[in-house]
Amino acid sequence: MTGIVALEDQVVKHFKNYEAAGVKYLLMNTRVPIDPRLTRLGVRKVFSDPVGLATIYAMPHPRPFFSTTNPSCTVSSTNPDQATVHCTSATTLTRLELSMKGWSATVNGTATPLTTLDGVFQQVAVPAGTSTVTYRFLPPHEHLALLAGFLGMLFLLGSVVNERRRFVPRWPGRGSHASRR
Repeated sequence: MTGIVALEDQVVKHFKNYEAAGVKYLLMNTRVPIDPRLTRLGVRKVFSDPVGLATIYAMPHPRPFFSTTNPSCTVSSTNPDQATVHCTSATTLTRLELSMKGWSATVNGTATPLTTLDGVFQQVAVPAGTSTVTYRFLPPHEHLALLAGFLGMLFLLGSVVNERRRFVPRWPGRGSHASRR
């Protein structure tokens, strides 16, 4: 139980960092009452499982998943892989997704370089006007993994065919059994 208390202490200690990172929910052990300091900070319970093992709490002011450097811009999104930005001047769109190899972005269908913010999040330059930014993830070496999987399936298929040929049943009147009688 001290691990849970230590976790709550860490949440209290780094509360602003959690909000800045876009953390929306906290998962806590139901058997330990929530630290009153978290309640004073605005954390509220949104779900408690019927078994009584875990409770989910909502953070009061999480950072939005998409944001721009220009406060007059508006960003709308229906999924985490696409955003529409309306802005009167060029801006930078920040996405609270881990920046790592394999991510790519397009702005209005044109490939655009991704940069990294604070060593963690993704940023992309967006021109003035209305822009649609789409993100795509293809893990590094994905093509080699698909080739290896395909070759493995061919090997398994060949093994099954080979085994079936070795164990074809011999019927009376055919093959070596018939010649022995």
